[in-house]
Amino acid sequence: MKRFSSSSNTIISTFPLDHYPPQTVRSNDHKTTFVRCGEGPPVVFLHGYDGAMWIWEHQIEALRKRFTLFIPDLIGHGLSEKPRIAYTPTAYLNWLEGFLTAVGIERADFVGSSMGCGLILGMAITRPQRIGRLVLISGFPARVLNRGGGSHLRRFLLLRMGFLFSLAYYMLPRRSLQKILRRVVYNPAQITLAVAERAYRLQKTYGKAWPLWSSLCELHQ
Repeated sequence: MKRFSSSSNTIISTFPLDHYPPQTVRSNDHKTTFVRCGEGPPVVFLHGYDGAMWIWEHQIEALRKRFTLFIPDLIGHGLSEKPRIAYTPTAYLNWLEGFLTAVGIERADFVGSSMGCGLILGMAITRPQRIGRLVLISGFPARVLNRGGGSHLRRFLLLRMGFLFSLAYYMLPRRSLQKILRRVVYNPAQITLAVAERAYRLQKTYGKAWPLWSSLCELHQ
């Protein structure tokens, strides 16, 4: 798997893709990219909004000796397909159920962060037979957009300014992305220059604004 080299000649690996070969399956007719590794009972990891599978890099090595880890990029995120659909909670739930079926999981334990946490809770409510134990990290608080989005994001939503949102997404500079990552990570020291550069390169290579904008607009569904 390719590696990115930053301007400072630091080698930035696209972990976990450079350690474990990515696989793809079709979920609801959309390609989903994921990593499977380890031995033991299945545990599914779900990242949050505008995240990707690489956020679980510290958990993989710690847990793969005890569990079989399934770590997908959510539909519309990372290396998974980004169809131009309405990214409603129902769409995400249908995608997740399709992913579980495609990889042969009837029931699993789940670990979710942020939006992934909300997705797991939705599965627990609507498809409880497929959910075992849950680890929920930084789930959505009440009025999440008022609490975490910033005034500019609320203004985009209020005015339905999807074009400006897309423009801002594509023009986001490295320094701004690094600041955002340090705001959403409990220990900001984890966001090294190498980690921030990797996130920036992956966003520029694989990112797409529509799924993120649609997800925000459909939160109320």
